[in-house]
Amino acid sequence: MDHMIMFAVVVRFVHLIHIDPVHIAIHTVQFVVVDKIRMIAIAIDSLGIKVGVVDIRTIVRVIVRTVVRTVVRTVRLVGRMAERLVVGMVERIVVRVVARMVVGMVVRVVVRVVARMCVVVRMVERKVEHMVEHMDERKVEHMVEPYG
Repeated sequence: MDHMIMFAVVVRFVHLIHIDPVHIAIHTVQFVVVDKIRMIAIAIDSLGIKVGVVDIRTIVRVIVRTVVRTVVRTVRLVGRMAERLVVGMVERIVVRVVARMVVGMVVRVVVRVVARMCVVVRMVERKVEHMVEHMDERKVEHMVEPYG
């Protein structure tokens, strides 16, 4: 009996040290099982009942129910935590992808606008060169005179 109490204390101490949810789940299950066995054993001792086959079956049923309930609760808790982690990761990935798409679209639009502006500038340059080539020198001097 003393060994079980010591084990329960050690498990509880380890349970407090570990923050990892898997360790917490394992140690919680161990602690609950040990605690139930200790409580049942004390109750049987205090009543002075000799343990028979039926009593052992009852004890095992109580322990199994407790373990199953604890495991189910722990799995649900870990499942929720995992779900939050996964949702967070997916959100981050989606935000990155959307950001890249938006930046890509903006860059494409800017590149197109700049390219069109360059084309327009080239067209204007050609027109001016064409006009200057076909103009008379006197006309050019007459046009430049006021500015220079």
